[in-house]
Amino acid sequence: MYNVHKIIYLVFLRLLVLKRCPDYCLQYRRIIMIKHHQPYWAAAIVLFSSVGVFLAPSAAYADKVSDFKAAASNIDVEEKGCYTIPYSDLQSSCLDQRSNVHSWCDGGRGPITCEANASSNLIKSLVTEERNYDTLKRKESELKDAIGSATNDQAKADLKKSLETTEQDIYKSYQARNNIKTAIDQREDLVDGAIYNIGKCIDYRRAVQNAFSSALDRMRNENESAIQPEATKLRVWYEQGKSGHETAITHKENALANCKKEEL
Repeated sequence: MYNVHKIIYLVFLRLLVLKRCPDYCLQYRRIIMIKHHQPYWAAAIVLFSSVGVFLAPSAAYADKVSDFKAAASNIDVEEKGCYTIPYSDLQSSCLDQRSNVHSWCDGGRGPITCEANASSNLIKSLVTEERNYDTLKRKESELKDAIGSATNDQAKADLKKSLETTEQDIYKSYQARNNIKTAIDQREDLVDGAIYNIGKCIDYRRAVQNAFSSALDRMRNENESAIQPEATKLRVWYEQGKSGHETAITHKENALANCKKEEL
């Protein structure tokens, strides 16, 4: 049987070697130790291995319990939604997507709404103004013909005055028509931008929802008694929050549908 005191000595010697010896000499010292104390060193390795097998899972379990307690403590805390996820990978994913939700869904990246019927009203205005412009151009042509055939000086003067007014109206109509066309171009850009922004918003909202759904699925398989109180609270919290996510997504889907009706 191995001498216990000898094994303990070798254990502390090993720790000293690891602490004091530079990397390039570790292998050399390890060889010397194994060569001179083979039986005792082998026993020490077995001892350390056994301790490690029991300590590593214990530490991991303690961390898991701590993560669940921390997650449960964030329930009902504003802006702490993602921190109610006790799994680091899913929590990180949730936090990454949440920052995108705010920028894309709150209007920070551009328009996220489209005024109903604004596009069709612009088109109607353009059609009306084009008709007005064509009417004025015909009137201009008729007045010029009338002036050319007029024999009375007073009648000709009246016709010229009317022509001058008509030409001013034509210019105003031309400007109004161009302004409407510019407004239509701007409207098209706004609608296209809103459709893109809302689509991104929905994608990121779904990504956040998926993080919670994945956490809920994973949590249903947890059976450690030490985390059950927190796990139960978190499962209830997730289920209650699910409708809020779905409502927000539905609201954006309706906004998206409305914007698509406004496409030009």
